[in-house]
Amino acid sequence: MNSRIALYFSVVLPGLFAFMAIFFFVISLRTLFRRRPFIFSSRWFFVFLMVAFAPTMLHPLVLLISGREPNPISLISPIIFVVLTVFFWKQMGGYISIAAGDTYFRESLLSAITSLGYTPVEMISRIRIKETTEEFQIAVQGWIGTAQLKPVSKYSAPTLKKIVRNMNRYFRNSRGKMNYTLSYFYLIFGFLMLFLCLALLSMDLSVAADK
Repeated sequence: MNSRIALYFSVVLPGLFAFMAIFFFVISLRTLFRRRPFIFSSRWFFVFLMVAFAPTMLHPLVLLISGREPNPISLISPIIFVVLTVFFWKQMGGYISIAAGDTYFRESLLSAITSLGYTPVEMISRIRIKETTEEFQIAVQGWIGTAQLKPVSKYSAPTLKKIVRNMNRYFRNSRGKMNYTLSYFYLIFGFLMLFLCLALLSMDLSVAADK
């Protein structure tokens, strides 16, 4: 096997699966052990998705480096990767909440805005601050315990950061109904990614032993 291809399967892919496992474990274990929702910037999820989709771009490059001619379909992969990068960058603005029930998330959001001295005005899939007219998009998936909150305008990002800070304070001081569905799924995904990482490493060790 070409040394570059061997490096790809023995180092790059195991490293990728290990990174994905760590990402899933951090989110799931943090919510399960602390028994509190976890809010983090969507950009971190963007980084995770880009790393996860990286093999679609790396595969044709590995073939080219190894001297093999990639097929026309594989050459489309880098283009798809670029398109997905732009799409996810636009989609992954704001913040993501994990493990909060829909009512718990709503209560924390309204409390956070009120604590800043503002009056929240609820709309369908949006919330507006009466005093500043700033609006924020809300996407709640109550059945899995996740929600996304992002500003309609980029100029509202500083205000959203303050709101999220107060939401975290509310979660620390006030208990509410939790939903760990996504946390358990992430825990399972973490073990699957860890299994794939160890499987590739063990295969590499067995090949080395045979030599």
